[in-house]
Amino acid sequence: MPGDRKRMTARRLMMEDIVNGNYYKREGFEPNFLITPSGVNASRTEVVGTVVDTFVNDESSYGALTMDDGSEVLRIKFFQDLSDMEGFEEGDIVQVVGKIRKYDDEIYVQPEFLKKRDIAYELLHMLEARETKNRWKGLVEKIGEYFEEDRSEEDILEEMKGTGFDESDIKAVLKYVDPDEQFDTAKEMESGNASFSRSEMEDTEMEKEGDKRTVLGVIEDIDDGEGAGYSDIIEKSDLSEERVESVINDLLSDGTCYEPKPGKIKKL
Repeated sequence: MPGDRKRMTARRLMMEDIVNGNYYKREGFEPNFLITPSGVNASRTEVVGTVVDTFVNDESSYGALTMDDGSEVLRIKFFQDLSDMEGFEEGDIVQVVGKIRKYDDEIYVQPEFLKKRDIAYELLHMLEARETKNRWKGLVEKIGEYFEEDRSEEDILEEMKGTGFDESDIKAVLKYVDPDEQFDTAKEMESGNASFSRSEMEDTEMEKEGDKRTVLGVIEDIDDGEGAGYSDIIEKSDLSEERVESVINDLLSDGTCYEPKPGKIKKL
């Protein structure tokens, strides 16, 4: 059966929330994500700010827009196809929707959508980002109360039904409230708290290798010359978005594939 293909929500955030957040790279099939200082769980984000610098390297294979929203400075990075950078210059107010990434200790955004906006839109974004922060602060406080009562995860998930938060969000906040809980397998192994056996880990790795072959095959089959669409890969591979996201992250990291433009994946 195909997995859940619901797109991960793009959280409205201020840049300080992203820059000062904790980034977690997940093992297995779960997507990487960031937790902001106020507890917001985000893999994708929407930010709005003013372009303060533009950069393109000599080979025109990498570029960046440096943006400032009054709270912090954040880079929006482009790889290979830089056409989406065209038309944006210093002083422009820009709305960016994209995935939160981290490389070499820098947290940045890889864009899926960009649009010029005005000061009114930026102010509206700031208000909605503040509302998002306050809403998640309330969730953190409530789960903190349950945690102090020594309630089980199952009890907390049951209590939080109907609050508008996904189960994955609540579980992420549980980890945030209890920092001793580790997010990734490597940390669990280092601390001696591994929750599954070596054979189970090997099975997972074999499954990931199978998924990688599947995704690469789909990319090659449906690439129209400009890359394969992200949603098309999910549909054709018959894998969940989380599993496809995990494989694509690996393919991008090891240089097997690149993103010629937002939402497109191409094999090198």
